[in-house]
Amino acid sequence: MKLYLRNLDDDIDDERLRKEFSQYGNITSAEVIREEGGGASTGYGIVSFSAPEEATKAATEMDGCIISKPLQVTLDQRKRVNDMNFAVQHMQEMSGIHINPSASYPMVPFGRYS
Repeated sequence: MKLYLRNLDDDIDDERLRKEFSQYGNITSAEVIREEGGGASTGYGIVSFSAPEEATKAATEMDGCIISKPLQVTLDQRKRVNDMNFAVQHMQEMSGIHINPSASYPMVPFGRYS
């Protein structure tokens, strides 16, 4: 599972990313995104973990952490959407109710109606 990083300082390299995030689990890759041709850092990076739990813990604990500057960490959104779709499908199978997870449904207020 991937973490997307923003606001990386210019002097941070791949090895430093790996070092900073290694305490959260098994890192499969760590990369600072650079300008074309291996130029200067764009301030973005990607760290991939072998287990989703590790990535989630790293995102939670490292978001806002200062590594020269406050780091912004987000989980790979596609993974979260896929997990949600799987959960909806599982619930549908268990209940017999079929819901389209990408459809828009009207909000129904809770409470008494007069």
